[in-house]
Amino acid sequence: MFEKWKNILTVGLLSAFVLGFGIWAAVKPADALSTSERRPLAQMPELSASSYLSGKFMSGYEDYATDQFPLREQFRTLKALMGLYVFGQKDNNGVYLADGSAAKLEYPLNEGSVTHAADRFRYLYETLMAGTDAKVYFSVIPDKNYFLAEANGYPALDYQALTDALRKQTEFAAYIDLFGTHPKYGLSGKKISSVTYCPQPYDRRVPLYELTHTM
Repeated sequence: MFEKWKNILTVGLLSAFVLGFGIWAAVKPADALSTSERRPLAQMPELSASSYLSGKFMSGYEDYATDQFPLREQFRTLKALMGLYVFGQKDNNGVYLADGSAAKLEYPLNEGSVTHAADRFRYLYETLMAGTDAKVYFSVIPDKNYFLAEANGYPALDYQALTDALRKQTEFAAYIDLFGTHPKYGLSGKKISSVTYCPQPYDRRVPLYELTHTM
């Protein structure tokens, strides 16, 4: 008898939980965006005969139901904490913690993205600066991964390959190297194997962009 009532109670609680969340999901206002993911959330798709028959409505509703689930942010936070601190995962959806900072893994090098960026730079140059006396410079600015990834055991982007690829495709611009070591203070910390370190030119009387490094 006890086992029977325990099964009834279990099924009843589970049914109440599913029904309660279903009603909550149906009546709660749809959120416009997710601040943690920095993206807009899916909204209820328009229902029509054509969208239903084509399957677009159900596909859109699936995205809507996933994005608008009650307590979605809290469940995502719980999942991340469990993965990092209970199951020992090194990252959560490509985001890792190191030296008190959170960083997004950028690996491997996306050559298509580099080519697209170079094409956009060339378009701006040819549209606005070609044939003028404008001095054109460009630089690759190190992000957090440059300092954190390899030093903490994560896959590290090949910044040398990134820089070389951009320089080959932007011959119209002079390159300013921001990866070099400071000539006065040198380099502190662990070196990153994928980067070539060179002393930066240093002259307080001359702006950095006039001391373009051409290694």
